[in-house]
Amino acid sequence: SIQLVCREKNEYLVVYTGTKTAAVYIGERTMVQDTDITGDRWWTPAEAVGSIGGDCTYGNFMWSSDTVLEKLYEPVRQRHPDYITREVIGKDQSGKYDIYAYTYAPENYETTMFLNGGTHGDEQTAYFALAKVMELIADAKPEDNLLYTLRHKVRFVVIPILNVWSASESHIRYNVTGADLNRDFDYLVQQESKNLMAFFEKYAKDARILMDFHIAAGSKVSVYFNFINHSDNAVANYKATNHMYHRYKELGYGQNDTDLSKIPGSYKKSDKYLEGRIWNEFGVPAITVEYVT
Repeated sequence: SIQLVCREKNEYLVVYTGTKTAAVYIGERTMVQDTDITGDRWWTPAEAVGSIGGDCTYGNFMWSSDTVLEKLYEPVRQRHPDYITREVIGKDQSGKYDIYAYTYAPENYETTMFLNGGTHGDEQTAYFALAKVMELIADAKPEDNLLYTLRHKVRFVVIPILNVWSASESHIRYNVTGADLNRDFDYLVQQESKNLMAFFEKYAKDARILMDFHIAAGSKVSVYFNFINHSDNAVANYKATNHMYHRYKELGYGQNDTDLSKIPGSYKKSDKYLEGRIWNEFGVPAITVEYVT
């Protein structure tokens, strides 16, 4: 439900909440031109996309990393062989598992987004959500105006699951050595972190944003976003999150009346966090997407 556009002479990421008069700046990159989008700025699925828990209609929480790719990513790649490629970016710390990246590259893409999932192996909701997002974009039809624009204007570089050992063997937060990978990006001790950073460097000059998919347990809200406070637009960052939450409320998903613009948290991340390292070293805006369970 995010529309990212250019506004006048300056380059900004803009979140539209349904009308042009409700634009909110959240960064300094151009993603998709406003002229590419017609109609409603919000994309709402016509039907439920499927459960990823409970009855497991979309996926089983105990699937291994390879099974997630086999069942959720590979069928989509087979449908779109000229659009989607995949590669191994290295082994994990255990040396047993390959870490894969998928590139969704339209013929005439104009910008690049870098997406990462599964840093924490017990946050299955997040990496299943990422898989579904990419399926919806890959299969977009012209009548799905916003998705279709992303499909043909944006190159997505996606690491579906970074912590492949945990996703395959334990479904815990940590990797094989007991390390929290999202506290390892300052010194890059773990192989998973090294691989991600080496791979990101190939795209750093082109990437307009990095989004890292996680979950948060015990929160009173449905979803929230951690923004890097890299400029003087922190208030807009809070407001953007609040607008998204109220859109959830409109769709009947909100859990309460929490004002997300007042959520406490650290919005200046250090290098030990992925989003902090990406902004501090490369100047690429980064967002942690926290789905709530």
